[in-house]
Amino acid sequence: MGVMNELINRQGVETLARILAEAAPGPDWPHVTAAAAQLDQLSLRGRTDAVSSALLADVRQLPEPGYPTAARIFRSALTGVGFTGWILWPVSETAVTLALESGAAPDFDDCLALLAELTPRLTGEFAIRRLLAADLEHSLEIIQGWTAHPDEHVRRLASEGTRPYLPWAVRVPAVVLYSEASLPILDALYRDPSEYVRRSVANHLNDVAGTRPPWWWKRRLAGWPPRTPTPHGWSGMACGP
Repeated sequence: MGVMNELINRQGVETLARILAEAAPGPDWPHVTAAAAQLDQLSLRGRTDAVSSALLADVRQLPEPGYPTAARIFRSALTGVGFTGWILWPVSETAVTLALESGAAPDFDDCLALLAELTPRLTGEFAIRRLLAADLEHSLEIIQGWTAHPDEHVRRLASEGTRPYLPWAVRVPAVVLYSEASLPILDALYRDPSEYVRRSVANHLNDVAGTRPPWWWKRRLAGWPPRTPTPHGWSGMACGP
């Protein structure tokens, strides 16, 4: 996992601190800057948690600490091309932590919207899991709307982020127990023009079907008219995670 760990590295964290300072003139980001030198012995997940903890510490020292301020800064940073890649994993986790700490419904909803905005730069599929755990029904109502989003990354997030057994991600017991709750998302996306999205739908469906009897596949797919033939056909129905 050594190479994978380097997806979040010292240079990336230092760049993050610089971008955030440019996005919010005035405050500096001392905890994020310090975290850049403390990554060597950590796994990728450990690095994500360390940088997120540093982000939280710096946000809490701002004149107006909390989710709305952090969301405003992160959106400002999105206007620059450098705010991209794996360093956004701790950014998205930070946003979720602050939104859940807030407890305000508008912050919860806005955090889902922020993850959709961030996901073309780096998927929000990992961070979104804690929002699903906090309020599955409400989250799915909002995520259902993403199935018509013009960006394929957001449409994929609707499927990938709600998978019962998403690799690398936190397990959400309610998503596993009520895995059929996400099927309307798959119904909306199985004919998606993007193979990237269709592959996620296939993997999601495999997650659900893995806990169902053999006849479940036939009954479920019977409700899906065949896709219009394409050079790639229906992609990934048998592919794994």
